[in-house]
Amino acid sequence: MLVDESTEIQVEDILRSDNIEDHITNPVLYEAVQSLTEKQKEVISLAYVKGLKDTEIGVLLNKSQQAVSKIHKAALRRICKYIEEKGGLKDDCM
Repeated sequence: MLVDESTEIQVEDILRSDNIEDHITNPVLYEAVQSLTEKQKEVISLAYVKGLKDTEIGVLLNKSQQAVSKIHKAALRRICKYIEEKGGLKDDCM
């Protein structure tokens, strides 16, 4: 077990976290994800932390696959727009 006595957060807690924000190391990407709605963060976390497909996310959230896909794409567009506004290259996104 890795333990850093100077922090309250343990590495194992981060690795077990379902929250996408706990897995991001790039500060601009972190800020971009912070700008998402709670529903968008939830879909992104389920997709990229848990590795679920939109259909599986839909079952968990009681939404259609199409609704989840729309939320997912809107979240990715919002992240890209945020990165572009912060000086990231347009080619970095979709």
